Order: sequence, then C-alpha cells, then structure tokens
Amino acid sequence: MDHEPDAAVGQQHVSAIPAGPTSLPDGAPAREPQRPSTRRRLLIAGVVLVSVSLVAGADVLLASRHSPSDARVTVRAAQTTSLVGSAEAASKDFGRIPRGDVLLDRFDASVFLVRGIDPAQQEMIRRRVAALPVVEAFAYESSAEALEQFRTRFLPYRPDPSGATEQILPASFRVVLQDPSQFAVLLKELCPPGPDGRPDCVEGVDEVTDQHWLAWITFAGPWIHTADAIVALASGVDSARRRAIRGELGALPNVERVDFESKAAARRRLEQTGVSNPATLRDLTFDSFRVRLSVPTRFGELYEGLCSGRWSFTTTPVCKPGIRLVIANPRSVYYGLPR
Repeated sequence: MDHEPDAAVGQQHVSAIPAGPTSLPDGAPAREPQRPSTRRRLLIAGVVLVSVSLVAGADVLLASRHSPSDARVTVRAAQTTSLVGSAEAASKDFGRIPRGDVLLDRFDASVFLVRGIDPAQQEMIRRRVAALPVVEAFAYESSAEALEQFRTRFLPYRPDPSGATEQILPASFRVVLQDPSQFAVLLKELCPPGPDGRPDCVEGVDEVTDQHWLAWITFAGPWIHTADAIVALASGVDSARRRAIRGELGALPNVERVDFESKAAARRRLEQTGVSNPATLRDLTFDSFRVRLSVPTRFGELYEGLCSGRWSFTTTPVCKPGIRLVIANPRSVYYGLPR
C-alpha cells in the first residue's frame, strides 16, 4: 500500500540509537557490556555511522544506554582460530577504507580498539581478525584518520563537532565479511560471553559493532519490526518508474507486502523527532519501499532481482534504474529470527 504506517506500527519505532556494540540476539545471555563515557559513545556513533548522529540527534542518541533487546543475534557455531603469520594477515589487509553511499559504508563490522593500545597488542588483534575464515578483508583506521573522516562527514551537518579529538575517537579495524550473516562469528571471537554471560572482549578490543544493524535501526523508522528490506530509490525517480519498481516487487513470489514512504513523509517523520538541519533532511530522506517477505531468509532472491554485487572494499552494487540501494533487516534476514 502507498501510505504511511498506522499508529500501532509507528509505536514500534526505536528513536534511541545505540552507539555501543551489537550484542548477540536470541539464545545468548542478554546482559550488556560496560559502555564508554556518553561523550565518547556519541563520537563513536558518528564514526560508526554518521547518519546515526544526524538522524537521531545527540539528545535522542544519549537517551538510552542499551541496545534494544531484539538486537541480540544467536551465535550459530563456536569457532576457534589460531594466529596466522604476517603473510596471511597482510593478504587480507586492504590498507585503506573506501567510502560508500552516505547511507551505508563499504564494510560489515567495526572492531574498535581501546585507547592507548600498544603496537604488539594491536598486531595480535590484527592477526586474530585475519585468521577468521569469515573475514574477507579488513583495514585499519587510526584515531587521526577517524577524526579526519568524522570532520569530513560531520561538518556539513553541524558546524562545530566539539569534543572530537584524536584522544576521544577510537582507532579501529573495519571488516568486510564473506557474508553479513557471519557477524556473530566475528563478535564471538573478539567478545565472547564471560562467566557472567556478558560479552567479555579480548584485551585491546573496546567494542565490536554490526554496521548492517546500525543502518537498519537508523533508517527503518516505523517499519523496524515489520519489514525485512528497504528499497531506497534514487533521487529524481519519476512516478512511472516508481510504479514499475513497485510492480516488479509485487510480482516476486516471496514478497508479502510492500509499503511506500515518500521523501516528504520521511522528512516529516524526522522533523517530528526534532531534526531540523536542512543538510540532514536533504541528504538522509528519500523515496523508498519497505518490503515484508513471507520467508525473510530468502532475501537474496529479492536482492538479486534488483541489484548485483554489494558494498565492500572492492565492489559496489549496481542496481536497476531508479534504485539507490537495498538494505536488509539483519534480525529476520541474516539470522532467521522473528521480526
């Protein structure tokens, strides 16, 4: 249907965007790890996904210190690794971090390092990341590079990113996985459950975040618990092409329901949450279809019908005319859990 969600659905909107690690949903223990200071968490959020800070705003972002309970992802299998040699670690080290669409960076996860980590400890973590078969590639981002990137992406939206310093912004490894659903393996390797059930990150690791979950909770809006995919349309798509895309979606056997949110409706929704910056409203609102699938784990069929390739360090998705990108709900799509 081409309408905005009803009130019952709208009440499910998660306005407080978590900036800390994505802990594992479902069967894993639910207690949250300790958090960095609120000031540092806000800045980390800007680095993890700049739109989190822009859409939610600082006050909303800091309204909750916990991830929503439905963000927990079951670890499907334990996996042990041995440290690899420098040659194998180097083969996966991409060396630089190409940036993607403002809505979604070109990596699947971030491994944030503790402040003041020594070079030997950092190298151990680097090799531990490289040893995981689920890791396709990774790249290191220093505190100085994080600060530069933060300023580049943040300044157009806020004139004074006060508090952003190399001492506050964390260094990190940005990780491309063989498949986004393998985030649970990366998290368990670096932040396994401790004796009390809480994620207990290995020495030198501060937190590990799932980029896809952050993107979903940022842009899903009132459909956060009811949709399995967002099909974001390119700017300037005319009504005829929009109807054609809608028709293609409706013709797919796995598609159960399609809702449309116009750029204007998305703008009104953001304004109601307190967002007023013109640059934010211009760049982060778009026409989109919110798609519910009868079998969410068959999301790949939907994606392959619309796009080829995906965001990674070496690839960029190419979608049908009029489609900007397609984002999945990790909970239902990658982990097969109830919405």
